[in-house]
Amino acid sequence: MLSDKSSDWVVPQPVEALEFVLAGTLAEEHFFGHALPGGQDGDLRVWRIGFSATDVFNLSELEVRLGVSIQSTVERMRVSTIENSERIMRVASSLAGVPDIRTLTSLGFSPDWTLTEAQIIRLIN
Repeated sequence: MLSDKSSDWVVPQPVEALEFVLAGTLAEEHFFGHALPGGQDGDLRVWRIGFSATDVFNLSELEVRLGVSIQSTVERMRVSTIENSERIMRVASSLAGVPDIRTLTSLGFSPDWTLTEAQIIRLIN
């Protein structure tokens, strides 16, 4: 994400942007068996703002505007999370600065959690 203005990255590819905001929660569910309650709310709110859909409360209407099923997008991302689990763990561990993030019992956010594009490419290949 190269912009703080969500419409900059949501409007050009809204389905891919939705996949991006779903990824964190789906990874938490996959790796830890649960996600933080309400953890995805802020991410989805940012996506809805970027998609100009803050006034859409009916899932069917949102799917018509998006052109895809939300549920099928979630399921596709669940499969992707499983298929890419080792890559995801390498990136998450590197961000946290530990050899294996699965060994941690607690974790707090750090502003040092940044990786360059080159670092990420090395981790996922």
